[in-house]
Amino acid sequence: MTNPTTLTAAVAFAAYLEPQLEGRRVIVFGSSQSPLSEALIERGARLVHVYDPDATRTRESAALNTNRNISIAPLGEGGSPVRDGAFDVAIVENLSGIEKPAQLLVRVRRSLSPGGIALIASPNPDVNSRLLDIDTPAASDVLGYYELYDGIAAEFDEVRMVGQTPFVGYALVDFAPEGDVEISVDSGFVPSGAEEPDWFVALAGQQALEVDPFSVIQLPCLEVLPAVAPGAGDNSELLAAQLAAREANERAAGAESQLKEKSNAQRRRQQDDGRQDELQQKISRLQKAVNKSEGRNTELEGRLATSDARAEELESAVSDREHELKKLKSARPSAPAQSKQKRSGAARSVPARSVPARSELDQLETLLQERGAAIRALEVELAEAVRVAEELIVQLDTSKSRPAANAEDPAALREKLNVLAATSARDKADRISAEWTASQLLGELETLRRISESTPAVLNPSVVDEAPATDTSASIKTAELSAS
Repeated sequence: MTNPTTLTAAVAFAAYLEPQLEGRRVIVFGSSQSPLSEALIERGARLVHVYDPDATRTRESAALNTNRNISIAPLGEGGSPVRDGAFDVAIVENLSGIEKPAQLLVRVRRSLSPGGIALIASPNPDVNSRLLDIDTPAASDVLGYYELYDGIAAEFDEVRMVGQTPFVGYALVDFAPEGDVEISVDSGFVPSGAEEPDWFVALAGQQALEVDPFSVIQLPCLEVLPAVAPGAGDNSELLAAQLAAREANERAAGAESQLKEKSNAQRRRQQDDGRQDELQQKISRLQKAVNKSEGRNTELEGRLATSDARAEELESAVSDREHELKKLKSARPSAPAQSKQKRSGAARSVPARSVPARSELDQLETLLQERGAAIRALEVELAEAVRVAEELIVQLDTSKSRPAANAEDPAALREKLNVLAATSARDKADRISAEWTASQLLGELETLRRISESTPAVLNPSVVDEAPATDTSASIKTAELSAS
């Protein structure tokens, strides 16, 4: 834009309308050299279209405009070349400076959306000196309060009138306040309690309006004083120098703030990179732990498969021994039947049967010893499988608390553990079954031993001498098996 060095009263409109400006399209009817358009962009407006009734001033301002969010065009009798309802906010800086104000008000209404708001200002004809003076038409051409209201009310359903009054004074501010600050305004030095309004301002729209009843907008002192007393000699030059120095300080502060922000951003990137490396290392360690856990799972599955094979072999051996035991049971009643026929014949036949009976006892004792050894081996393997399963459960819980990239699903690992637990339970059941079978074999062995002891009276001395040794050996082996 033109970067004007003096303020105008209209610049306060940007602050007053700031709640309605965020992201909105604004149309301005007034001077293209006014700082109002730039102030609107600074307060949040998205686009500002300025229509200047002075064609020469419009060309000069358009040539100097460098802001892509501000467009400048002349205001001809045909109005603004935009579609109806294209804007959210409309501002008329000085309605009394327009040749045909009634026609302009029609254009303002048509340019606004249904929920749009218009701010229309006109100088107070009863004031001869204003805080920020402007070029105004003759007093007879300036609209009065009621003329302004009636003209606007003819186009808009809702109209609220506001007075823009100059405010000059000092502010006494606590440098270290505690809690919320309450602002107090003292107007005791003003005879009537308030200055005469410099401007009449109307807020208009087709819907209900929310108006701030009292708003104080502070302007920079160093920019207002030269406008109040221009050409004040050395004092004016000093104020200009102070203004330039303040602008330089503001630019330096802005550059320092940008540099600090860049430094903070670089530090945050470095911290993020460090955290990313740390997380990558943790993921790598977790992946190794999961791989090791999978290896232990495979090893444990192999051990369980071996245990299953051994258990099946043991079951087969037990089945064979049970079959042999059934044969012994079927052959056992023949001995008492033969002894009833002839005692003398029994005396000759018992020694002949004693040798096979001792042989069967020896075989059964050997079988029981092998069965006991197999049961002890199976118990050792089962204890090892349980220990490995418990370690794997601990590793699985650790893996679940620290998930790793590309790791196996914890649900799958839990399924493997469930299978392992079921296999261990089956092995334990097989061991208990084998112990029951061994106990039954021991009972039957004891029965055979009592049967063999019931006939020693008819044996010859050599046979009688051998029997106690055999019984003693069987008792010792039976005790060993019972202890196992």
